[in-house]
Amino acid sequence: MRRHMRIKDVVELGGDVALNLSQFLDDFRHEERDRASLIANEPMLTGNDALARA
Repeated sequence: MRRHMRIKDVVELGGDVALNLSQFLDDFRHEERDRASLIANEPMLTGNDALARA
């Protein structure tokens, strides 16, 4: 069983951000006990303004 993707992972994993975000949202929707843990850690700054405006 894989661990749930956290919002921090969406940014830090790199690669296809849209795919990572989709996986995060799916995990968040299905997490019933501890959703707060999926958004607890703030992602690092990327320097990419496009992500900030998304």
